[in-house]
Amino acid sequence: STPHLYNPSMSRLLPFQNEILDDLIEEDCLVILARGLGLLDIVSEFLRRALSGEKPPLIFVLGASAFDSEYLSLALNTAAEYVKVLTASSVDKRASTYPNGGILILPSRVLEVDILTKMVDPKWISGMVVLHAEKVLATSSDAFVLRLFREENQSGFIKAFSDSPEPFTTGFSPLSNILKNLFLRRASLWPRFHVSVASSLEGNVASQQVTEFNVPMTPLMQEIQMALVDCIDFTINGLRRDKNLSLELFEYDKDEAFLRSFDTQIRMHLDPIWHTVSPKSKKMVQDLSNLQHLIEYLVNSDAIDFLQKLDMMLMENSTGPSLTETKSPWLYSEAAHILIEKARQRAFVISNFEKYKDLSKLQVSPDGYIRLPKLDKLGIKPTLEEQPKWAALASIIDDIASRNNTQQGPILIMCNSVYEADLIQSYLSSSEVEQDSKDSSDPTSIVRSAEKYLMNKLQEYLAPARMVPRSKRRRVRGGASVTTRNVIPNEVMSFTIDDSGAKLKDDTDSEDEKKEIIDLDVKLEDDDFVSLIEDPKESEGFSFLGRDKLLIIRAYEGDSDDRLLRELKPRYVVMLDPNPSFIRRIEMYNVKSRFEKIQTFFLYYGKSSEEQRFLAAVRREKDCFTKLINEKAALPMVLDVRLQKPGEDDLLHKINSRIAGGRLAASKEPPKVIVDIREFHVSLISLMHAEGLTLVPCVLTVGDYILSTNIGIERKSVADLISSFKDGRLYGQADQLCRYYDYPALLIEFGRNKAFGLAPLESIESSASSGKSIANMGKIRSQLVLLTINFPKLRLLWSPSSQYTAELFKELKRDRSEPDGATAVAYGLDQARFNQAAHAMLHNIPGVSYRNGLEVMSKVRSIRDFVMMDEKAMGPLLGVDSAKKTYQFFNHDS
Repeated sequence: STPHLYNPSMSRLLPFQNEILDDLIEEDCLVILARGLGLLDIVSEFLRRALSGEKPPLIFVLGASAFDSEYLSLALNTAAEYVKVLTASSVDKRASTYPNGGILILPSRVLEVDILTKMVDPKWISGMVVLHAEKVLATSSDAFVLRLFREENQSGFIKAFSDSPEPFTTGFSPLSNILKNLFLRRASLWPRFHVSVASSLEGNVASQQVTEFNVPMTPLMQEIQMALVDCIDFTINGLRRDKNLSLELFEYDKDEAFLRSFDTQIRMHLDPIWHTVSPKSKKMVQDLSNLQHLIEYLVNSDAIDFLQKLDMMLMENSTGPSLTETKSPWLYSEAAHILIEKARQRAFVISNFEKYKDLSKLQVSPDGYIRLPKLDKLGIKPTLEEQPKWAALASIIDDIASRNNTQQGPILIMCNSVYEADLIQSYLSSSEVEQDSKDSSDPTSIVRSAEKYLMNKLQEYLAPARMVPRSKRRRVRGGASVTTRNVIPNEVMSFTIDDSGAKLKDDTDSEDEKKEIIDLDVKLEDDDFVSLIEDPKESEGFSFLGRDKLLIIRAYEGDSDDRLLRELKPRYVVMLDPNPSFIRRIEMYNVKSRFEKIQTFFLYYGKSSEEQRFLAAVRREKDCFTKLINEKAALPMVLDVRLQKPGEDDLLHKINSRIAGGRLAASKEPPKVIVDIREFHVSLISLMHAEGLTLVPCVLTVGDYILSTNIGIERKSVADLISSFKDGRLYGQADQLCRYYDYPALLIEFGRNKAFGLAPLESIESSASSGKSIANMGKIRSQLVLLTINFPKLRLLWSPSSQYTAELFKELKRDRSEPDGATAVAYGLDQARFNQAAHAMLHNIPGVSYRNGLEVMSKVRSIRDFVMMDEKAMGPLLGVDSAKKTYQFFNHDS
């Protein structure tokens, strides 16, 4: 059964949220809100008020994610009959839904097709609500839908929302450009430091119950962090020494190595010339990404997992090609030696190298356990350094459990990822408790140790690769069946705490319980959680657990964290990883909640990449809002001018004296292009409309774009072209184009800011190995040659961008007849009716075209009968002139 979910529509708005709502109702605008301040609550309340009239308006919600759709549906459940999610609905269902009005949530690519096919008239639409407005680029589907809407409807409203200010500060006049894409004139900015926001959140002293823990890293962790920074510095300097890359002016500060995604910035800079970059430089760009991940992994994983991750990187370099230039150059630096040595010292030290090399005595028993001799016999002395945060977390939990108060509520532990949540669960459930004093009732004397847990992981790490590692174990009560996938979806990792706080009830197995253990290797996805609730009094089954006994571990999940707080109503929250937006969600919850306020414990590693990234994120958001405020103040005043349809003044719509002396009058209708409905996910569609071309969506069997009665085009991006060559699909498509159109063409379109030429096309899937790159180049080149040899009629069109393609289509349509949709759809559907070999032969006969060829195939039994016909009999089938040409071809005296 579906669990009861909190109804967000029942949550009251704060004063600053009401101000935003009043501002929205007064005038169309773009709302940019800081993360974690309840954006979806504002949107749902606006939509609820929009439905307050007698007749439901027709409002479309664009850009909504799956979670957004679910949230808005729950928030508006009092008007559920008027709120519909049409993400995967059929054409008939949408056609019957539009006339009834309501709030409809659907993808933009679906709505643009429905508008172009006249299934929904823009004049029926009351307004548009756009979520995630930062993604609305000039060529996006959202912008195209808004343009179609505004061309026909000047009175409907457009409300746009975003809680990501960073994209609005990238490029030249980004705010002005996005406002133009949204057809809005005004932006409403609401940072955390806004006076109304600050007064709404800071007025309640109870909402500020935050205890901050600055946890110092161990000396070994500090040395590893500095070594990683030195490796990044070594790699970047190596790239800057490559004169072909032009990175001399690249801004870089060694102290900020763990704050910026250098690999992304450098890759964007090198994209136009990526095919000319040497294998060594490509490897170094990849190394930057790996080193960045290692810095993050250092603070989020334990010593054994970090060492294993580092070993995997070393193995990739040792098992690759023997060419030195394809190895990671940073491995030869002094910092790399320090990194490897210190990472191993966190797990173990080698006391005897001869014994350490001999691991042949390791065995795996039939029950899956690794039998390992004593480590001193293997020349290994375990150090098993624990993460400093673990001890701080255990201390906080024990302190909470020992408090004698009546404040009820679970403990919620938040971290960055499901992996880290699983790691904390393993530590807490397997850690042992030691007493430093004789007084066992004194909670301050409790010390947790993860030595047993880390020792097990060390034994798994030391096992040779040929041996099967011990599987993760999950206990299933009552003989319940288990699967290898999601065990209990959408749940959280849960534990119970005893009254003394001295020990968490864990999954340590006694001999009697081993029969209940099921070994399975469960791969957790981002939204899959495993419930491990165990009752301390019952050995089988489950019983009710008090909310104050629950300890729940969860990874940050953005907007869904609001619902988590409302449903669980935790009394304590421990933030293992800093997250600015979640802090604001707690502030919002404390101000709104009628229950006990959340007490928050905030943990971070001092003088670490974690602390610097958190401070940089807060500073970056503040700087972004400051830039937006300044740009907003400089925005020009926009007057109300009716949006002119693209192409209304095009010369094709007027008599042109240069075309047959003015005797040929172009149609008053704009030029038309028939487009395959599966192409409506690309930016080219919006650009073609902006060029004044009328788009007619159809389900085409032959071609993607039909420009005229005799021009059919198959469009391929670079990646699609390569995949089409691999599976042979392109040859069939070229054959059909050449069969039905006089001027068939294959359009090869390159990405924006990518190199335009054959070399990047050939090396797009090449690895850093130069041998594979050369082989790839020859393969693609030969396939293109074979394609043009087999289909001489086929023309190749090369386009550097979607913008150029739209302009090219417009030029190709000049002086051409308009295509017919019914004919274009019929092409290719008659293949099952006729013999394809005879069909191909027939179309090679002079005087026979596609149109009269269909008539011949439907009236004449065979090629032999057709050859025996006289000119008079051919006339009704081919036409007088064509019949004469065909008859002379058959009866010409050689």
